[in-house]
Amino acid sequence: MEVDTNYAFRIFHKSGAVLWVEVTVVIITWEGKQATLNFIRDVTERKRSEAEKAQLEAQLREAQKMQVIGNLAGGVAHEVRNPLNAIMALTDALDQEIGGNPEYGAFMMHMRTQVDRLTALMNDLLELGRPVERSLLRQEPLAEICALSIDAWKQSKWGKGREVVLSRPPNGKDVVLLADSKKLQQVFINLLDNAAQHSPDGGPITIEVLAGRGSETEVRVTDRGEGISAAVLPHIFDTFFTTRRGGTGLGLNIVKHIVETHGGRISLSNNEPPPGCTASLIFPLQENPVP
Repeated sequence: MEVDTNYAFRIFHKSGAVLWVEVTVVIITWEGKQATLNFIRDVTERKRSEAEKAQLEAQLREAQKMQVIGNLAGGVAHEVRNPLNAIMALTDALDQEIGGNPEYGAFMMHMRTQVDRLTALMNDLLELGRPVERSLLRQEPLAEICALSIDAWKQSKWGKGREVVLSRPPNGKDVVLLADSKKLQQVFINLLDNAAQHSPDGGPITIEVLAGRGSETEVRVTDRGEGISAAVLPHIFDTFFTTRRGGTGLGLNIVKHIVETHGGRISLSNNEPPPGCTASLIFPLQENPVP
């Protein structure tokens, strides 16, 4: 009798569920003849446990990496902010002295642009190193957070005159999260900025809040832009990775950090059919929300 190597197969149940089975092949030989016995065992739970363990380990490594990066970035930002504030004050004073002279207008504008860019970078670095305070979490209606985000964004440079459609749950009942509303508003404002910068002028942007399913709910931010190239997509959340001139490469990384500290997850994918792309955010629902 010979026992051949075990094989693991992924199969699809008629219900649509994915199952893993392990097949052990036993070959029996007698009087010059052979028979094969196949033993099949359901190992779905074992495979699921292994996958969950690997995912948790990957999340832990990512969290540790982000903590190191955040601490370093926060320290650098604090050190740079003091001289940067001094440069801003000197720029304002210089502008009062020579700002009326058209000969220096272009130089003053360039100085302010670079100072503003450094200020934005320092603010992003500080945000990267700042954890979400658990004491600030409250029961918050998700669609209302999205509505506040849209209102705030429409006052910004990228939001003026842009069309944003907010789609609420079809049952008319808002889903409730345990969240820091200000932090999540920052998430949606960043995503709206990103969508607008990669969309044609006047291209509509939608935020769709789906009804809760089980213990989770989903929000989709969709644009009708050019989409994301296959080479860029795997790096879209990497720290300091950007394809936009003048970008810090921290916006989407901060978005991912805030979403994950709320127990959620985020992914970006190109629309099928094109054009545009969609950011999908999954959040855990607040259990037994207080009315």
